[in-house]
Parts: sequence; C-alpha cells; structure tokens
Amino acid sequence: MPRRIALLAVVGCVLLAGCGGAGNSTPTELTDESERELAIDAPAITPGETGTLTIDVTNASTLRVEPIASDSVSIDYGNASHSPPPETTWTTYPPSWSWNGTTVTTTLPVVANADADRGTYDITIHARIDGEQRNRTVAVTVE
Repeated sequence: MPRRIALLAVVGCVLLAGCGGAGNSTPTELTDESERELAIDAPAITPGETGTLTIDVTNASTLRVEPIASDSVSIDYGNASHSPPPETTWTTYPPSWSWNGTTVTTTLPVVANADADRGTYDITIHARIDGEQRNRTVAVTVE
C-alpha cells in the first residue's frame, strides 16, 4: 500500500508540473522566423469603408485579436473567417480560437465609420505557436 501511495504522489507531481508548462508566458522577441510564423496583412481603408485583416499562423494552437481602441474603427468579429475552421471558439470579447497545431488563415473585417479620423489604429494579435506565446501589434491605416 505505501508503494501505491508513493507512486500516486509521484504521478500527481508530474501531472501538476505539466500543468505549469515551461513557465514561458512571456512572448518571444520578434525574429524573421517568428514573422513568418505569424504573418499579418493590415488594411489601409478610407472612412466609411471595410477592409480585411489577414492573419496567417503556422503551427497555431490559439489565436486572439484585441479590439481596436476606438469608437469609430472596429473589428467585426461576427464575420471572422478561418481556414481551417477552429476546433474551439471561445465566445468571449474578444473571441479566441484554437486549433491543434495546424497552419491557419484568419480574416477579419475592419470597419471604419464614415466619421473615422484619419490616422493609424493599432491591433494586437496574440498567438500560441509551437507552445510559445507570440504577440504582434500592427497598424490599420485610415486614409
């Protein structure tokens, strides 16, 4: 009986250690390789127009796109498109999507209201790629 308890204790510790991951929740620094793994094409749009934000992720496990900090320029999450479709969608705001380590293309409409000020609007994308968190901020331009 004591060996069984010891074995269960060891198995429990191993499982708990695995839940903690590698402890690397800090995003890695952007390199040419990480830019290829998380490639983003941000649109340039005019007031009253809708553009498309395209995100290509290699070996993706999760993806989340932060909302734009503006009342006049926004992301239309309801019309997001994914290829392939996500295995899981978390319907939070903003939504998050997950896959099982596959290459993904996501497109999101970016809407500039007719009264949108000209300028740049930052969008931050969070992706988990090969077990590492990657964050990139890109600018949508309203011309």
